[in-house]
Amino acid sequence: MPEQRPSYRRQAARSTRFRLRAERESAAVARRLTRRWLGDVAVVDDAALVVTELVANAVTHTGSRYVVCRLAVCEDEVWLAVEDEGGTSAVPRPRAPDDEAECGRGLLLVEAVAVDWGVAPLEPEGRVVWAALKNPG
Repeated sequence: MPEQRPSYRRQAARSTRFRLRAERESAAVARRLTRRWLGDVAVVDDAALVVTELVANAVTHTGSRYVVCRLAVCEDEVWLAVEDEGGTSAVPRPRAPDDEAECGRGLLLVEAVAVDWGVAPLEPEGRVVWAALKNPG
């Protein structure tokens, strides 16, 4: 995925953010918080999956002490983002792990359920990995 600016900059009906320590357990915490906050939004399962994968990637592949999750419900989409503090120059990209690998499929899952996703730098350091899900209403 090429580096790009998030496409979420439209009017959100509602939005939230939460900050978590960059620990392995934070992916499950982010999933629970996302489910609770989105409630009965049609794409809640996909949103929980995406947030879980993005937080897990930030915790695993960056030197962050904290991550920030941002969620927004717009008229026709749900926007999800995870901001990290950096610590790596590698740009997140989907990869094709071998059949026996226990990890490495997170961004493939994000790509499969999102209508769009990308990576953008944060100033003065870090980045945001975001995804947009089609919200049928």
